[in-house]
Amino acid sequence: MYGGFSAIEIIVTTLIIFSLILISYYHYSRNIEYGKLTQFIQTVRFIKIASEKYYMDKNTYPQKITDLFTDTYTDYLPRQIASVFIYSPWGSEIKLYNLNSTNKSTLFLYLEYKSVKKKYIPSIILQKLKEEIYFHNFYSVNNKEYMIFVISFAYR
Repeated sequence: MYGGFSAIEIIVTTLIIFSLILISYYHYSRNIEYGKLTQFIQTVRFIKIASEKYYMDKNTYPQKITDLFTDTYTDYLPRQIASVFIYSPWGSEIKLYNLNSTNKSTLFLYLEYKSVKKKYIPSIILQKLKEEIYFHNFYSVNNKEYMIFVISFAYR
């Protein structure tokens, strides 16, 4: 008798190992996306705090996100991590839009989640973002899709 394995045993073992690798990869990639979601939520909170400080100093919200990094006497957000705040963890752009009406000033954050060439954010993460307290609406312009979040608002 020979002491080796049969072809069927090798195939079954390979299939079991391959199945375990697929399952672990699914959970790993899902956890990576949830980590990106957590990082984005933290970034939004930092932008909110910095925008509130900006508003207290200047009585208006910043017109663009770079205003939070380029102030003559203080930086509301650290310059060395500016790219973390300007781009989302998915590589898409983050924009601020300040809407001033007669008695109210509102700061909106626009998160690009899809463009013609690329789908940035998985649908399960979009659903979680939609459940966030700051979520306001969806917006589409120039073949790009954005999620809108209300960051801050103040009555004058």
